[in-house]
Amino acid sequence: MVSTPSVCTGGATCLTNFIIRSVATPTLAKYALSLDTESDIFTPKWRPLLSALFCQLPAETRGCVDQELELLDLLQAHMQRLEARILERVEITRTLQWVMSVPGPAKIPWPAARAGCPS
Repeated sequence: MVSTPSVCTGGATCLTNFIIRSVATPTLAKYALSLDTESDIFTPKWRPLLSALFCQLPAETRGCVDQELELLDLLQAHMQRLEARILERVEITRTLQWVMSVPGPAKIPWPAARAGCPS
């Protein structure tokens, strides 16, 4: 299995891909499982095939991986709600609108977004 790093733009997606990669890679290697592709199998488009691959794991291991994936789904949903809230705050804060007008790689500059959200 060849896995190349992917470019992430969304915080929740990046974190989830990173965690899935760190949980799944050793497990797949231990049981000599892989997908026949040179693409990054830890991106969302490969999740269904990756889940099918996990079905080949022993029952106890599969149960543990399923629990980890369930927690990751909850974490991703929570982070997406937080990102949406930050974007709402950016829309109503003039300073953050100005900061967001500066070209850069991140959609949300986290220090600026944190400054715009009340604690």
